[in-house]
Amino acid sequence: MLCDDCKKNEAVYHSIKIINGIKTERHLCAGCQGKAQAGQKPLLPGSAFSGFPGMLSDLAQRGGAPRGDKACTVCGTSGRQFLESGFLGCDRCYTELAEVLLPVIQRMQNGARHKGKTPRLYGGKPRPGEELERLKRELEKAVAAENFEEAMVLRDRIRVLRHEK
Repeated sequence: MLCDDCKKNEAVYHSIKIINGIKTERHLCAGCQGKAQAGQKPLLPGSAFSGFPGMLSDLAQRGGAPRGDKACTVCGTSGRQFLESGFLGCDRCYTELAEVLLPVIQRMQNGARHKGKTPRLYGGKPRPGEELERLKRELEKAVAAENFEEAMVLRDRIRVLRHEK
């Protein structure tokens, strides 16, 4: 597939955006993606994507993330590069640059734990591991409050969940 902008090179960056049910797709080559990243033009028309790297840098400057130059051992992307571009180089960056990523994510989303909808795959019910973790937290609170009757009920529910796996 050719780049949507230059119509010359092979597209290597693909973006899908759905707003009010209208789907917009963009396919860009590395050169045109670099221009979009540099803020010369947004990746998608009318999007605020080109402002994202600046927002990350602002968060870091306000104490949202360490500014160290730790780099991913797989692809070499540094924390500073992430803060400047808004892009990671590979999937290992998430663990290797966690000390830079987590504070930024926490400031942007008021926490690093996903609290959105449960996929239809689970029928709207909590995922098995999430329910178990929630019950464990409730059990700890009940024990700390010396509410042993509730603690016994929670303990039994945890045992049932563990045996269902």
